[in-house]
Amino acid sequence: MKKGQKETKVETEMQTWPRWLLVLTGLCLIHGPNRKSSNTWEALKPRHVPQDWYDIVWFKGSLPKHAFTMWIANYDKLPTKARLASWGVPVSPLCSFCSKEEESRDHLLLSCDYSQQVWSEVFARCQPPASTFTKWAELLSWIRHPRSKRAALLRKLAAQTVVFHLWKQRNNLNHNQISLLPIDVFKNVDRELKNIISSMRETKSFKNLMVKWIR
Repeated sequence: MKKGQKETKVETEMQTWPRWLLVLTGLCLIHGPNRKSSNTWEALKPRHVPQDWYDIVWFKGSLPKHAFTMWIANYDKLPTKARLASWGVPVSPLCSFCSKEEESRDHLLLSCDYSQQVWSEVFARCQPPASTFTKWAELLSWIRHPRSKRAALLRKLAAQTVVFHLWKQRNNLNHNQISLLPIDVFKNVDRELKNIISSMRETKSFKNLMVKWIR
C-alpha cells in the first residue's frame, strides 16, 4: 500500500473515533497538510457567536463571584422558585421577598418592591432610567447607554453587585431564615462596591469612580 493511500485510510478511520479518543491522542479531524492542534480544538469544540451582553458580564475589575451570578442570570438559569416548581420540586413558586408574585428572575431581581428599593439607592448614584425597569432587557439597555465610559463601568459594577446581593439575600432568607431590610442589602452593596473601586484605584478607568459613586 502506498504512503498516500495509507494516510487516507487512517484519516477515514479517524472519522469514526469518539471525540474523547481524538483528544487523548492529539490527532486531528482536519484533512490535508494544515493539520494543527488548533484545528483539532476547533473541530472538537466549535466557537460560539459572542453574546451581545458579554462585556456586561466579563470585564476588568469585576469580581468573579459577581460575574458568575450575572452570567447565570443573563441566561435566566438561576434556580428561582418558579423554575424549581416547574421541575416538580414541592416548593411554593411565590417570591421569597414579597410572597405576592411568582419568583421569576425578572420579578425577583427587578420588579419586586423589595428589590426596587435597593435599585432606587443605586439610581441615586448612577443616573436613573427614564422609567423603572421590570424586564431584563431594560436593565441591559440602561447599563449600555450611559453618558460616559466611566459611567458605563460604574453601572456594570453596580448592576453585578446588586444582582449578586439580592440573590444572596434570597438564599439567606430561604435557607438560613436571615431577614434583612432593603436598605441593609444596599449597605452591603455599597460596602463591597467601594472595596472594588478602592482596590482598582490605580487603574486608569477606575480613577474618579469613587467620586461618582459617593456623590
